[in-house]
Amino acid sequence: MNAGQALSELTEISSQIELALIFDARGELVEATLGDRQRAESLAFGAAALLACSTQVGGPERGDPIQVELTYPEGSLLIVREGDLRILALTSPDPIAGLAFFELRACLRKLEDVS
Repeated sequence: MNAGQALSELTEISSQIELALIFDARGELVEATLGDRQRAESLAFGAAALLACSTQVGGPERGDPIQVELTYPEGSLLIVREGDLRILALTSPDPIAGLAFFELRACLRKLEDVS
């Protein structure tokens, strides 16, 4: 399964995910549900920077975060790290975060299983 197929399947099964993108540890975009590639690349870079900042705040004894959630009145921004890939998703308001994190992680694992 390629990244485009994985994201397509993710957005089909999860009604709470409005947009999603997959990127690597350096913040380089792999694939996105957004039509605007420049915006998707910017979001991927920003998400990678947020994860790096979270690592610094947590300190070396805690290691890298495996997931991050930012909650807004209009929805949540979720980031998950799995292996060498990361995924960012924007959700509808009041998502079931545990389920969304599970779905994001499952999406990345499909890609890891292929490599």
